[in-house]
Amino acid sequence: LKKILLKYRPDFFIAHLIISLPLILFSIYKFNTKLVIRISGKPKLNFFRKFLWKKTSKNVFKVFCPTEETRNVLIEEKIFDQSKVFVLHDPIFSIKEIKHLQKEEIKDKNFKKNNIILVGRITKQKNFGLILEAYKKNKDLYHEYKVFILGEGEMQNNLKKKIKMYNLDKKIFFLGHKKNIYKYLANSKLFILTSLWEDPGFVLVESAINNISILSSNCQSGPEEIIGKNEDGGYLFDSNNLISLNKKFNLFINDNEKNVLRKKIYVKKNVRKYSIFRHTTALENYLS
Repeated sequence: LKKILLKYRPDFFIAHLIISLPLILFSIYKFNTKLVIRISGKPKLNFFRKFLWKKTSKNVFKVFCPTEETRNVLIEEKIFDQSKVFVLHDPIFSIKEIKHLQKEEIKDKNFKKNNIILVGRITKQKNFGLILEAYKKNKDLYHEYKVFILGEGEMQNNLKKKIKMYNLDKKIFFLGHKKNIYKYLANSKLFILTSLWEDPGFVLVESAINNISILSSNCQSGPEEIIGKNEDGGYLFDSNNLISLNKKFNLFINDNEKNVLRKKIYVKKNVRKYSIFRHTTALENYLS
């Protein structure tokens, strides 16, 4: 990396995911390059990371965060100077690409339109087990909808055992990893995010663009920024709270069509900032 920076002398070096190495490198050597840090997801601010980031922060030109919440944390912890820290929304989608992918045929025999969909890695973070518990407790959810889970992960077998134990084999289906999730989102009634944490939650943005109603965990950090504090763009339930999830689900199914449509329009407008075009434009402005 040192050789590359000395040879090509770029105006900017943007560090993403693995940022400890460039932070140390820029603190040791003087480069004719400005170091830009791009935070991905909610950072775990353990002792070592906080110490290293604070110690080397003077060598950083700018820091980009995916959400306001993450930016506020970095400022409150006094890790980087406030004047250096900005929100730069992730480049999640291209409208042209989405319109093309929405039209692809769905060949999964189990998939039925106008049902509930969950998307993501089947891990502890995504907390998919909560939807099983909700399904078991909520009669309206059980009788009116089937649930389709798109994704794979280490907790999949455990969830399948629970589904069998709860006799939900004909109600909840795993469709596996899908390269194109847009066609499934566009043909579903409701997207549910049960995550314990996000930053900001790419699939929330993808759902909004596909005109699907959203019921999301109000976890840290990101869903509230997408849906809105007053739930203008969807329905928020208390993180990992079964009672709150079922309460908000019942609110959704009893809501009038006009209000459901209003929420869809609000959130779709709100997530335009996550387009590739807007990200690129914002990045260029920040760097210049």
